[in-house]
Amino acid sequence: MRLLINMLHDTYRHLVVCWMVVLASCATGLRASAQDTVGLPFHEEWDTYSATSNRHFHGWYFCKNGVNDESVVMRANLHAFLTTGNTEGSGTVVATPYLNDIADTLTFYLYGSNLSGHVAQVEFGYIPDTPPIATPDDICALFVPYDTVSLSVSRQWQRTTVALAPYYAVHGPAHRFALRLTNSFGQELYLDEIGAHKTLEGSGACLHSTNVGNDFWAGFVLNGSPQNTYEAAINLTAQEACTVTVTCPFSATPTRTLNLAAGSSGKVLVAQASDGVYEEHIEVLGFHITSTAPVQAVASWSKLASSGATNLLPTATLGRHYRIADYPTDGGRINSGSAAAAVVIATENMTTVSYTPPVEVKESETGIVHPAGQPVSLVIGQAHGHHRIICTASNTSLSGMEITANKTVAVFQGNQICGIPHSTPSGDYIYEQALPVDQWGTDYAAVPTGTRTVGDVVRLVADAACTVSISSTGQSISMAAGDVREVPIAVNQPTLINSTAPISAAFCTKGSDYLAEPGDASMLMLPSLDRAVSHAIFSTIRTERIFNQWFVTLVSDSPSSMTLDGNPIASYFQPIGSTGYHWAQIAVGQGTHTVDNAEGEFVGWTYGIGNVDCYTYSLGHCYEWETPYVPETHHDTIHFSDTVCQGQEYLLPDTFTVGGQTCTPPSEGRIHIGAAETSRPGTLERWSDWVEDDTLVHHICLTLTVLSETRTTISNIIIAGDTLFFADTAITLAGTYTFRYARTGQCDSVVTLVVSIQEASIAASADGVCPGEEVVLTGSGSHVYNWSATPPDTTLAALQGQNPISVHPQQTTTYTLLDAGGGTIASITVGVEPPPALCVESNRSFIDFDYPILILKDCSPGHYRSEWNFSDGARFTGEHIRHRFAHPLPDSFEVTLTSCNRYQCCADTTLVFPVEILSVWFPNIFFPDAGENNRFHCHTSYEVADFELTVYNRQGLLVWETTDIDTPWDGTHGGAPVPQGAYVYRWYLKDIHGHVRTGLGTVTLVR
Repeated sequence: MRLLINMLHDTYRHLVVCWMVVLASCATGLRASAQDTVGLPFHEEWDTYSATSNRHFHGWYFCKNGVNDESVVMRANLHAFLTTGNTEGSGTVVATPYLNDIADTLTFYLYGSNLSGHVAQVEFGYIPDTPPIATPDDICALFVPYDTVSLSVSRQWQRTTVALAPYYAVHGPAHRFALRLTNSFGQELYLDEIGAHKTLEGSGACLHSTNVGNDFWAGFVLNGSPQNTYEAAINLTAQEACTVTVTCPFSATPTRTLNLAAGSSGKVLVAQASDGVYEEHIEVLGFHITSTAPVQAVASWSKLASSGATNLLPTATLGRHYRIADYPTDGGRINSGSAAAAVVIATENMTTVSYTPPVEVKESETGIVHPAGQPVSLVIGQAHGHHRIICTASNTSLSGMEITANKTVAVFQGNQICGIPHSTPSGDYIYEQALPVDQWGTDYAAVPTGTRTVGDVVRLVADAACTVSISSTGQSISMAAGDVREVPIAVNQPTLINSTAPISAAFCTKGSDYLAEPGDASMLMLPSLDRAVSHAIFSTIRTERIFNQWFVTLVSDSPSSMTLDGNPIASYFQPIGSTGYHWAQIAVGQGTHTVDNAEGEFVGWTYGIGNVDCYTYSLGHCYEWETPYVPETHHDTIHFSDTVCQGQEYLLPDTFTVGGQTCTPPSEGRIHIGAAETSRPGTLERWSDWVEDDTLVHHICLTLTVLSETRTTISNIIIAGDTLFFADTAITLAGTYTFRYARTGQCDSVVTLVVSIQEASIAASADGVCPGEEVVLTGSGSHVYNWSATPPDTTLAALQGQNPISVHPQQTTTYTLLDAGGGTIASITVGVEPPPALCVESNRSFIDFDYPILILKDCSPGHYRSEWNFSDGARFTGEHIRHRFAHPLPDSFEVTLTSCNRYQCCADTTLVFPVEILSVWFPNIFFPDAGENNRFHCHTSYEVADFELTVYNRQGLLVWETTDIDTPWDGTHGGAPVPQGAYVYRWYLKDIHGHVRTGLGTVTLVR
């Protein structure tokens, strides 16, 4: 909704264009104090300045008539929060530097405690050059108004944008532009977020949403265990609808595109493999990512139980000076081909890269080995990567190694697979893009991974001498240039790391032991607190069967206005000691998320955890943007074209002819292209420099055409012991054989022969049988079929040379297939077991008429399956069964057990269980003084194991009790006769089988 602004001119000297946008509603009662903050949306396009009560900061001057200095709030270099107070006529004067230092547009926010229906007066003016400004009062005294705007306000705040072009026309750019806010009585007005619109050109500008960009470069440090399916991808999150293009001129698929809707995410696969078969040689390739609108880009490598990810740096933030941070490889893994590594990707042709390795390394593309301490300098072309791997010793790394280039490069670092620390049996892939040294900071916050109980470590690298302080321990560390130090981060003990000079801090999560808890090793280049941001967008990475939990970690010194996906999260934050910073770790769902801080800044990172895996990447820095490199134009380039056959290495000739001129460059200028790059037909372009006596003589541009070979693959299977003759070659072993045939004027014809051996084997129609049952044996992979058996089987004599054969073993027998010389070439064992020797256990030998439950168990040795058939029609399967018979009951029941062994050899037996009537009864009257029926006691046919009988009078008093079933009651209590009448009795009985009966009755005593 747009609102109308009334312009009241006190002169007609110029026209000021204003407009207003209602942004949102907010709670009433905003009152400025030294602690106040106001939740306002922050717009990255406004290069905002802040104010303090010393009247000058970043070029803005402030004069406050009738305003206490305590009402001026400094908020992390984001807002100038000024109040006019509540006195009628109060005002604030804000003056810029000279107008030629700002752009054509000015913006500010106006808000207050109750603006509804209020008319605010804003005066535009200027501060003359002379006399000089000495005190804040000078600003007020020198203020020259030239226009007044009346703002009719209907909401809590609103942003006003002022076009300065008319002012320029009247006053020129040499005066300071100024604002004065006047106020009516009883109203509180605040002037905030004053800024000038700037275009990001050259250096010096800083974005506040810096994990996004339009241009990126990516390279991969490969995982050292490619035996499982893997995936290399560029993961993208869009702030607005866009088309993303990923290009690699040396890839089988040079261009890949992805269309994204606003607020959505997706990924572009750049390589995939299954069962160790590489689709691309991506360890020597660079990928260029461009987008039609800003996106967040994350490069990821993932496989079944190992992965890593890094937030890609926008190209404009890349540099030419780096130091590596990685983690060393322990001895067990260095021997299996895993190692610490770095990848350098050139963004321009003719890029010279220099470094001095601290340990022996080799280039994966060429296999060239460089000793420790020997300087290396080489020229690489655009998107051409060089993969360095430590290959000669364990517990070594590239950490601290300096890499320099004459042009902008992207550097990636990590380890193909390592354990953090080496004592853990688990290992994982770690992978991060290196920050240029000029993007390092001095202050970092390290927050341990919240889902883990093993703690983490931070590896620090210095580019210059410095002293580093650790807040959690009070430790002080002295570092020299290139030094590497490791700082442990205890569980639940976030810490601040402060340095006297810029350093890099690589946060390394420890690996799991595959048993106690989920997660594994990962690495993150911590974003520095002095390069914090106010907005970030990110998406979770999901690879099937790997990640199932996702989190975001945030650190801020002003978290009160922070939101995650628009929801307040201030309650999640906890203080980091007494440092003034707060931290939070928040679980997030799969998908796209945003983090914002309306009144401050933050640093953060996100991570995903699976059972034995983890990835981590940063939410971005407030980078310094470098002026894009403009390559020099040279007119002394020698263009040379040549051809090479597919899969062959190529080396630039010592001497070649161009345009009739013979060229003999020095050996340092020769171009070498490995077989990996010529594995596919196509055209490659490579550059090198012809240097003599440290003077550049020429540039050499090689255009190499890769010609295709005629390739044929033949598969053949031979039986063990046979010989295959192919092209006069005798082949008896399995393997892959290559035969090359030269063709005049063409590339060779290559025939690949894949030979596999069919081993002899025996298959049986059954693994086991009953004694004497038939088993059919079928042999394969042999030319002769001679049979033997252990123990001997006399029936084989008549079966020699036959296939298949039928045998009838009486006991477990191993049958063997022999070759012509009597040697064993295959065998199989047929198990033989007799039916089980029958055994049945039951809870009783009869069926109780009152409790007709029978419990049976098959106790036959070696039984595998038990089937029970009852004469009343019931059927059961299982070792233990329980059956209740239904009334009416016959005199007896039959039960048949069929018990079978594992080879289904069975035996059966039938048992007969008679039905017996058992009961418990008591007399209902007795005569204690008579000659007969003079005692009261229990009558039963059960075999009793436990018994209780208690008798009560009509008043409920206990008059007699016993636990002996053979002891009767004689009608007395305490030795004295009880009165004639009715008595209540309660009884409990348990028989020898554990069955319990209880009851309650009445008996009449007659005297």
